[in-house]
Amino acid sequence: MLMFFEQYSYLFFAAINAIGILLYCQRILGYGKQHIAPWQRTVLPLIAFFLVGTALMFPAIKDLIPNALRVMIHTFLLAACAFVFFSKRLAAIVFIALSFVAIQGISVNLGSVILDIFMQVFFTATVPTSHDSVFLLANLVHIASYAACLLISLHLIGRSFRGQGEAMSTGDLLLLSIPCLLSLIIYHTLQPLLIYVAIETTPTPQSAQLFSAVLNVIFLSLLLTILSTVILYQRQLYLREEERERVFAQAQVDMLKERTEQLQKRFEDSNLLRHDIKRHIGNISMLTGKLAAETDSRTVAQLNEYVNQLDQTIQQTEFKYHTGNAVTDVILHGAWLRAKNLNAAFEATFLFPTQMAIDLY
Repeated sequence: MLMFFEQYSYLFFAAINAIGILLYCQRILGYGKQHIAPWQRTVLPLIAFFLVGTALMFPAIKDLIPNALRVMIHTFLLAACAFVFFSKRLAAIVFIALSFVAIQGISVNLGSVILDIFMQVFFTATVPTSHDSVFLLANLVHIASYAACLLISLHLIGRSFRGQGEAMSTGDLLLLSIPCLLSLIIYHTLQPLLIYVAIETTPTPQSAQLFSAVLNVIFLSLLLTILSTVILYQRQLYLREEERERVFAQAQVDMLKERTEQLQKRFEDSNLLRHDIKRHIGNISMLTGKLAAETDSRTVAQLNEYVNQLDQTIQQTEFKYHTGNAVTDVILHGAWLRAKNLNAAFEATFLFPTQMAIDLY
């Protein structure tokens, strides 16, 4: 068992990386292309991510390729797999690849810190019975702590990332990628220095612990910077959506106001027309009264009935309430008509201060 961990522990890290990047892609990009079967949208990318991680962590390849070149190859291969299996949104894919590689390196260091704390707490006062069992336990704790740091970090960033439905612009990509690039550069610059101080030099225990603590704080700050950048980006998206909604709502209000003004003009014209028609009906009624002595009474009665019908029709089109504003007149009149149709009593009082600077439209 111990020999297996010594030779193949990198497979566990590759499996954790594959699961982490798969969940990360699904959180930000969705669940893959729809023409692929559901199980294939999970299994195929998981296998691809695992093979990429295994190849780059294979001891012979890891020792052969320089660290900086291996990081670039890893980033490119992750982006290629995400492009093939998930989406063609290049900006989002580049951010996913850069942020994952940066978080992966920082998680390795944080996992080592958790392992050191664990060993100091549980193996300082008690002498272990077997060196092999301690080594095996240390490997398990390191793998578990690395998995926890990686998956929790990716979950926090993925949960904060709400922009799945939007195409990421070049400016958004720069905003999100610069902290990831800086984190990669700083981490891979300081990490060899930490190893050099721990192995090649012989510092005092106090100075070594202080130097290690400072670097660990820097690495944790880099992780928090990436998370803060995503939260800032989401805030920017929220403000952008809010501004679009405000502009759209304002455009609708302007259109409604213009339409209402047109309706008010028609309303005023119709009032003038009703007034003229009522005046004409009054004139006709007066003439029918003068003709009553000279014309057949039956004909006059029919003419009076016709004029009364016209007058009733005009009265039905008149608004019962006159508030001085066409909008409120229409609203009150519609409510009054509904109450009348239901044989219900309706009373309304409309009070509005003339000095108040509020647009009724």
